[in-house]
Amino acid sequence: MTQLDIFNNALLHLGISDLLASTSDGSKASIVLGHLWEQARDYALKDYRPRFARRYAALVENTAATVPTNWAKVFTLPTDCLQAHGGVVEGQRTMALASRIPYELGIQSLGSPAVATRLLYTDEDTFELEYTAKVEDVALYEPMFCLALGYLLASLAATGMGKGDTVPSLMEAYMRAASSAAAHDMNQGFDHEPESSWITGRL
Repeated sequence: MTQLDIFNNALLHLGISDLLASTSDGSKASIVLGHLWEQARDYALKDYRPRFARRYAALVENTAATVPTNWAKVFTLPTDCLQAHGGVVEGQRTMALASRIPYELGIQSLGSPAVATRLLYTDEDTFELEYTAKVEDVALYEPMFCLALGYLLASLAATGMGKGDTVPSLMEAYMRAASSAAAHDMNQGFDHEPESSWITGRL
C-alpha cells in the first residue's frame, strides 16, 4: 500500500468518491490530507507501538550536555526516536514494573550554533533503549496499520473537507481498527510472562 492509497481510503471514509491521482495534485483534498499526514502517521505509530517500528539502540553518552544534579549520566536519543519505552534489561524481554530502569527525557541546546538535542538522563553507566521509531517508508507498514491510519487521517481531515459531523464515527472506527491491529501485532511473537517478585522470592 502507498501513501496515495491511504489518502484515497481516507477520502472514501469521508464519503468522497472523487479520488486522487497524486498526493500532490494541488486539489483541496491533497492539500488538506498532505498537511495532516505527518501528524496522523506519528500519532498512529505512537498509539499502539507496531512491531515494524520497534527499535533497540545502545545509547551514546553525551559529554557536552549538562547532567542534572539528580541524575548521574546523560545520553543522546536516536534521531528517529518517536517515543521511548524504557531501558532493556539483559535476558528480560518483557518490561516488568519491578525491574524497570529509572530514566527521564529532556532537551538541551548544544553546540554552536545551538541545536536542540533530545537527551535521556539516568543513573546507569550504559543504556539500551527500546523505542518506537518514526517510520516514514510506507512500504514497511502492515495492512492493518494502514487501515487504522486511513480512519485517523479521515477524522483529522473531516472538518477541512466539510464533513465535520463524521468525526465521532471516524474516531470510533479508528480506535476499533487500532485495537484490532495491536492485538494482531501481539500475536507476531511470544514470550512467557515474567513471574512476580512475590513468586520468585519464595524460590
